[in-house]
Amino acid sequence: EVLGKYHPHGDTAVYDALVRMAQPFSTNAPLIDGHGNFGSIDADPAAAMRYTECRLTRTAAETLLEDIAMDTVEFLPNF
Repeated sequence: EVLGKYHPHGDTAVYDALVRMAQPFSTNAPLIDGHGNFGSIDADPAAAMRYTECRLTRTAAETLLEDIAMDTVEFLPNF
């Protein structure tokens, strides 16, 4: 719902970025642990969104969410 209402470029741009973050041959340390077809080094495209799942890798979770409990940024309800 948020993607459709608030992202100006649609879901394709977001999914393409997610796919790239899941490809071990595209980044030094993938941030996304993908399940399904996320493309290949031979330029095969990723599967459609409905055929893939993802979660943060352990490295990404430790790095990006490390300080979230320190209340660095005040969270307010916004939805």
